[in-house]
Amino acid sequence: MTGDNETILRLMIENTRLQEKSVLLDRLLFEVARKFPDETRFDTALRYIRQAEECGVSVAQENPK
Repeated sequence: MTGDNETILRLMIENTRLQEKSVLLDRLLFEVARKFPDETRFDTALRYIRQAEECGVSVAQENPK
């Protein structure tokens, strides 16, 4: 029975971890006030992040430390 209890505990811990990640993802996605037509909030958020990263790389290349 101890093995079953350990398995249940591990699964409960993993479930909690996944729920916390889900909350973080939801927070990120709902920062997208307006999604682009024919895109999900996820796709729009991903596009915003990629655009910001590309801009950041360009700025870093122009202004090396």
